[in-house]
Amino acid sequence: MRRISANLIMVMAATLGFAGWAQEPESPREVVIKVNGMFCPFCTAGIEKRLKMLDETSEVRTDLAGGEAIVTLKPGAEFVEEHFADAIDRAGFSHSGIELRDARLGAARAEPSALGTVSAGNVTHGKPAGWRYVRSIGGAGEDAGQFDQPMGIAFAQEGWFVVSDAGNARAQQFHPDGQPWRQWSVSGDGQSELRKPVGVAVGPDGDIWVTDYEADTIHHYGSAGEPRGVFGRSGNDEGEFDAPPGVAVTADGLLAVADFYNHRVQLVKPDGEFVRSLGGQGYSNGLNYPTRVTAAPDGRLWVADAYNYRVVVFDPLSGDIVRQFGKKGHGPGEFDVSSGIALLPGERVAVVDFMNHRVQIWTEQGDLLGDFGEQGDGPGQFERPTGIALSPDGRLYVVDWGNQRLQVFTEENPNGKETER
Repeated sequence: MRRISANLIMVMAATLGFAGWAQEPESPREVVIKVNGMFCPFCTAGIEKRLKMLDETSEVRTDLAGGEAIVTLKPGAEFVEEHFADAIDRAGFSHSGIELRDARLGAARAEPSALGTVSAGNVTHGKPAGWRYVRSIGGAGEDAGQFDQPMGIAFAQEGWFVVSDAGNARAQQFHPDGQPWRQWSVSGDGQSELRKPVGVAVGPDGDIWVTDYEADTIHHYGSAGEPRGVFGRSGNDEGEFDAPPGVAVTADGLLAVADFYNHRVQLVKPDGEFVRSLGGQGYSNGLNYPTRVTAAPDGRLWVADAYNYRVVVFDPLSGDIVRQFGKKGHGPGEFDVSSGIALLPGERVAVVDFMNHRVQIWTEQGDLLGDFGEQGDGPGQFERPTGIALSPDGRLYVVDWGNQRLQVFTEENPNGKETER
C-alpha cells in the first residue's frame, strides 16, 4: 500500500473543506534576549524571576556562556517586545537585542548543567593563604550527593551540613564525612515547594533555614528536614523580600536575611515578624545587591556587598557600617563580586571572590593575609564560587558553583604542616 504524505492529506482536507485538518499546529516560539553583563547566578536567577512574571511566558532559561535569556512563549501568546525589555530593566540590566524565533532553531542548545566558563581577566594574586586542598564532594547531576548549581552551605555544631541545590530545586543534607544523607524540596504545609533555593543557615538548635530566591520566601525545617513553616512574600515593604540570597541566625536568635533587589539586610523573628532593616541602596551606609550575611558572636553582621565590591560590617542596633574593606578589581585585596563570608579563628575572615575565582583571607580589621584558588576545574581551582563555610573541625568548604561541586581545604601552619585539630 502506498504511503500518503502528510502534505497530500492537508491538500485533500483543504479541498474537502475541513479547514481545521489543514492547519499546521503552531510552532513553539521563543524570545532570545542578549543581556549585557549577565555572568553570575544571582544575576540569572533575578532575570529569570522577572521574566517569569510575564503572562506570555511558559518557560525561562538562561545561558551564561552565551549571555542570553531565552523565553518560551505560551501557545497563542502575543509577542510584545517592550514587556521583555521592561523585565530586563527591572532586573537591573540592559540588553543589546531581543529576537523572536522558532523554538526549533534553538533545540541544539547546551544542557542546563553546562554552565560554561567566564574569563577572570588579568587576576594577580597576593601571597599564598596557607590552605591546602583535601578533596571534592559532588559533581553534576540530580542523584543524591550531586548538584545542579549549588549555591550555599551551612554547618551544624555536630558536623553535618546542608547545601542549597538551586538547579535541582532542593536542599541536601550531608553526613560529617561528606556522604549524602537527606534531601527535600517541600516546606511548611507540604505544598510550598522550593523553586530556587539559594541561602541556607543552621541554628544552634539544629533548625535549618533556606531562602527561596524566586518565591521570595524563607523556609524552616527541623534538623531531620521535617518542614516547620514558611514565611515571606514579594515586595519592598517591611518583612517583604525581593530575591533573598542569604540568611544567618544571629546571636540573639533573629534571622538576618540578605534582600538582593531591595539592597538591604532585614532582621526578622523566626516566625517572620519584622524587627529592623539595615542598608538601603547606596555606598556610604548602604548596600548594592547584597548576596550573603554572616552573624558574628558579638552580634555584628558581616555582609558581602556584591556590587559595591566589598565586605561591610554592620552594628545591628545602630544600623551603621562600622567597618569595610575591598574595592573593585582583580588584584590582591580587590573583589569582582563578593559572594560568601566565613569567620575564622584568630580574628580572621574568608571571603569568596566570585569572578576572580578565588578565596581571600583577611584579618577582621581589614588587612589582607593572602588568597588561594584560580580559575579552572582541577583540584583547588574554581569556576565562579558562590559560598563558603567553616566546619566544626576547622576545614573550609567552598561551593564551586560552575564546577558543580564542593571543595574542602585544610589550614597549614607556617612550616607547611597541617594544623592539628
